Amino acid sequence: MIGDVTTPTKSRSYAVQAGIALLLGVIFANMTFNLFGFKVSFVFAPFIILFLWPKGADQNISYLAIFLASLLLDILSGAPLGGWGVIYLPTFAILSQFSGRAETAIMETFIRFLLAISVFSLFFLLGSLTGMLKLNHVSFLKMISVCILLFPVVYMTKDKLRAVLVGEDG
Repeated sequence: MIGDVTTPTKSRSYAVQAGIALLLGVIFANMTFNLFGFKVSFVFAPFIILFLWPKGADQNISYLAIFLASLLLDILSGAPLGGWGVIYLPTFAILSQFSGRAETAIMETFIRFLLAISVFSLFFLLGSLTGMLKLNHVSFLKMISVCILLFPVVYMTKDKLRAVLVGEDG
């Protein structure tokens, strides 16, 4: 569109909104649910938000929000401070360089997400094979599967919220 310009105010607004979504995702990621007798963890749910980070969001505010969200997850989970930041920040940097974040249909976005989560999982598995990470492979596979199943729900929720809060012209 000709009028499709991201102003500095809109850019900061996108970054703040995505940062709030990431903070909520981090709180959600720290919870464990009992579904039909199975413990389900959503540890990798924030990666969906990183993947869907809005195009045109202010980079400085985005990096600050991601860093603060990763520190919150470290504190909530009892992990060493900065551990999730070492994962989230490079992941976001890579996704922001290669994803393009163009508005696409859900299936195309889902396939791109599957490719991204596959590469992400490969890095975790390589860390496990080299002995740098202690990884329970079955638990890891369950968490990645839950993240993949959760993606369409988050994507559709994002679209519904955008339609209600922003409208067609925003």
